[in-house]
Amino acid sequence: MSITILREGDAVRLLRSDIQIPEGEPIILFTKEEIIQQVKDGWVNLQMPSFVRDDEDENGEELF
Repeated sequence: MSITILREGDAVRLLRSDIQIPEGEPIILFTKEEIIQQVKDGWVNLQMPSFVRDDEDENGEELF
């Protein structure tokens, strides 16, 4: 997905998008660093219950 925007003062204007964006739909843009951090945090959050239960050696298939 790519979106081309142009900052005009306090506003941002959409110049081009390769996806359909619904009118009035809010869009949140993240920097590359923010996305990498969110992915890292997400993996930690997925693993956290096993650490709290002290069963980090448990096979994940048994949980589901």
